[in-house]
Amino acid sequence: NHIIDLRLAMISEKEDGAKMDSILIKYKTTKPTFYKFFKRYHQFGEAGLHDISKAPQNHGTKTSEKDERVVEELFVQHPYFSSYELNQLIPINPRTIQRIILRKNLKKVYKPKSQKKTILEKLKKESEQKRKQKK
Repeated sequence: NHIIDLRLAMISEKEDGAKMDSILIKYKTTKPTFYKFFKRYHQFGEAGLHDISKAPQNHGTKTSEKDERVVEELFVQHPYFSSYELNQLIPINPRTIQRIILRKNLKKVYKPKSQKKTILEKLKKESEQKRKQKK
């Protein structure tokens, strides 16, 4: 790569004893930029002369796979619940639940509101009993 060759030539000139000002003028760069690649070259070798992406390497607020599995399992058992009703059973934001359902391509099933309400109340009681048993 042309840029890497220039950076390597710049560093080798410095190591051969050339004056810093002449190197900076010749390669049209600044001192901080020169020393950035100089340090990287001595730390990583020629691989350190490549440009490094400044983009984030991870997504800080990504939903964990465990939470996604919990939502998916609960939705498969109760495909008639809305994200708001599922939120009452698990501590995950309703919008996050909606995104997981869309991403996993899960399909909702209709069930009358009165039936959903009784099932939801029963599940809430069960989850409260499980929490009390854990304590």
